[in-house]
Amino acid sequence: MTIAIQLEAQGLDMLQAEATELGVTPEQLANDIVQRHLRTRADVANKVANDSTFRAALSASITENSELLRRLAK
Repeated sequence: MTIAIQLEAQGLDMLQAEATELGVTPEQLANDIVQRHLRTRADVANKVANDSTFRAALSASITENSELLRRLAK
């Protein structure tokens, strides 16, 4: 499936710079970001997270992924 996203100039510049640094295309980087985010969400749904340290680390990871996607979408 192909999904189109619209980025403002700054978000596009950030995505291109990050992709260049990593040696991938902007499309590959965006796909990887979305895939990692979805895997993280699926992992969360499959785990019993009663450990406060685990939940704090997981929350930080999800926040970081969400923040990166939000910044790239600008």
